[in-house]
Amino acid sequence: MVFPGLTYKSDNRETVAFYRTVAEATPLPILLYNNPRGYGVDLTPDVVAELLEAPTIVAIKEESYDTTRVTDLITPLRWA
Repeated sequence: MVFPGLTYKSDNRETVAFYRTVAEATPLPILLYNNPRGYGVDLTPDVVAELLEAPTIVAIKEESYDTTRVTDLITPLRWA
């Protein structure tokens, strides 16, 4: 499970760069953890779609308190 930086509120570009760097540094499967209330960084469906280009990013724990977010994350994957 990989969290965003705990004290720095990154923008989307920085967030994608951070997670891609972690994904490139290990062959282990990665679970993204999205908790925008706790960390101030939101892994939106667009950001997650970019991150899924990395083969080691395989799952997400979604805790945005937005009940439509799960559908928004899954729907694009069905057509990929």
